[in-house]
Amino acid sequence: MLGGCTCCSSVVCPPIENNYDIISEAMYNALLDGGDYVINGTLTESSCNLNETKLGLTAGCNQLFFVENKTCDDPGNPNTIFQYADLSIGISIAQVGGEYRLTYSGSGWCPSFMPNFGCYSLGYYISWLSDNETPGYFVNVGSVTINTSAGTLGPYGIWSIAPFGSGSLDVTITPFLP
Repeated sequence: MLGGCTCCSSVVCPPIENNYDIISEAMYNALLDGGDYVINGTLTESSCNLNETKLGLTAGCNQLFFVENKTCDDPGNPNTIFQYADLSIGISIAQVGGEYRLTYSGSGWCPSFMPNFGCYSLGYYISWLSDNETPGYFVNVGSVTINTSAGTLGPYGIWSIAPFGSGSLDVTITPFLP
C-alpha cells in the first residue's frame, strides 16, 4: 500500500547490487508505504549551529530527508553560496530475490563567517562505505537514525575531516492513515 493507496502495492524498486544493509520485510514495507515525517537536524562547527525541525511527506523506493537553516552572512558578499547550513540523507530500498536491501548517503555543511575569507565550512557526509569500511582520514562526529512503524534504522555515522564539529539527524515516519 503506497501512500495509503492499495492500487499501488505492486511497486518494483530498482535493484541495489552493492553497498547495502539487509532489512526486514516489515521495514521495507514501512519505508515503501511512507507517511508523514518529522526530521530534526543539528550541526555545530565553530560559530555555526544548524538546529531545525521540518515536516513532510514521503513514500517510495528513493527518499530524501533534508533540513536547512540560514547561518552565515558574509557582509562583503550577501549572495555568497554558503549561506545555509544543511544536512540531508537519501535512502534507497529494493527487494532482490528474497532479500530486502537498503542503501544510504548524505551530506551537509555548517558555514561560519571568517574575516577576509567569507563563509566557510569543512563539510560533512553520510556514507554506507564509511560506516562499513575504513573511513581513511575522516572521523565520526555524529549519527543518523530513521524511526518507522517497523523499528529504527541506524545509527549511521556523520563523518568529517575535522573532529571539532558534531551532528545529529533524526527522522520519524508516521504511517499514512488508511
